[in-house]
Amino acid sequence: MRRFPALAAATLAVLFLSGSGRGPEDPQQIAIDYLKHLGAGHPYLAVDACYDADAFAQRVFGQELLSLKPGEAAYVGQLASIILKAAATTADLEKHLKNARRSPFRVSGEGEEVRLSFTLALSPERENGPTHDTTLVLSRASGAWRIVDVEPLAATFAREYPRARALGGTPMDFMESAVVTMLDGKHKRTPSEAARDAKAGAIMTELDTLANQVELFKTREKRYPNFERGWAELLSGGYLKKPPRNPINNRSEIAVGKPRANHGWAWDPATGTLSACYFDEESGAITPGKP
Repeated sequence: MRRFPALAAATLAVLFLSGSGRGPEDPQQIAIDYLKHLGAGHPYLAVDACYDADAFAQRVFGQELLSLKPGEAAYVGQLASIILKAAATTADLEKHLKNARRSPFRVSGEGEEVRLSFTLALSPERENGPTHDTTLVLSRASGAWRIVDVEPLAATFAREYPRARALGGTPMDFMESAVVTMLDGKHKRTPSEAARDAKAGAIMTELDTLANQVELFKTREKRYPNFERGWAELLSGGYLKKPPRNPINNRSEIAVGKPRANHGWAWDPATGTLSACYFDEESGAITPGKP
């Protein structure tokens, strides 16, 4: 089953559920508050109220952060907060999550650090609709439970930093560069780019749904559908209500084997993989010149 990428990748972490009567220092209540703020369209409040940006920076830079002067370390923490907020606002979380349904938290760890994992059903009205798995890391090292990572965000930054350090960069340089990159990408999106992003998101959602229905068919029939007949078997079996259309070219035809021009979808019988024409699923990019 395809999954939604974890943001810039990892902040697509998210949503609601009513309070459970837990106190504000219970890690699950902090997570619930965080998801509520994000789902309500308040990413800045979510980060300020529920995240420990300094602890996030500590996870990225480790002992090197402790060797900085207090003012420098505080500056890195401030930059971390900006990055977390920029990532959350760029992800358009309210749009994606306002109708999501969250599974119960799966808790691991003990003492001063715990992990809360959960699954979001992003289209709960659909059977076998798209889902997103997320893990929040919470710590109470500062005396109160706060989120310190949406895995694998900190680990991703930590892997990238040594390259900057090898070129003489400091934690401040690295975080400043990350802030500039994120804000530059956020503010330079043109209307046409936004439209392409919306189409890419629609394709991923449709691919999730289609892939799940194909797997359901295989489970029941002990074989994949015969796509030489197009969508006929999925339609007659009630797996689909109508032939799906690719949002890029509005075509529903499905090619068997190599993707072809003027088709909406392609099926690879050798790997059992369904793909969308004119779309690179690995990069999430629309490819108008390449089916």
